Amino acid sequence: MLRRWCAGDQSGFLALCAEDVVCTDPFHARHLDGRVALRHDCEAIRGQVSAAASN
Repeated sequence: MLRRWCAGDQSGFLALCAEDVVCTDPFHARHLDGRVALRHDCEAIRGQVSAAASN
């Protein structure tokens, strides 16, 4: 699942989250309550996250 996240695809991470997940994101002044809110937040950054290791 984390391979997908590191490649910019948050779908694997979202699949692991419970429906009632609560996230604190340092980039937001509020909590993200529920998987729907988290999915919405992740969609805003889809394809922009890259954590691939460089050799």
